[in-house]
Amino acid sequence: MKEFRCQKCNKLLGKYRECQELEIKCPRCGYKNYLKEEPVVTVSSSDQKK
Repeated sequence: MKEFRCQKCNKLLGKYRECQELEIKCPRCGYKNYLKEEPVVTVSSSDQKK
């Protein structure tokens, strides 16, 4: 699992496995934290054109 920490004070806000978009306000310092992960696309060798 990946940790999600406050970008300002580094407080642990949560842990996640899969997440596309997340917004959490830190209870310690009040900073609004954003997480946006782009989906990973894998291409197999049979899908590649020669």
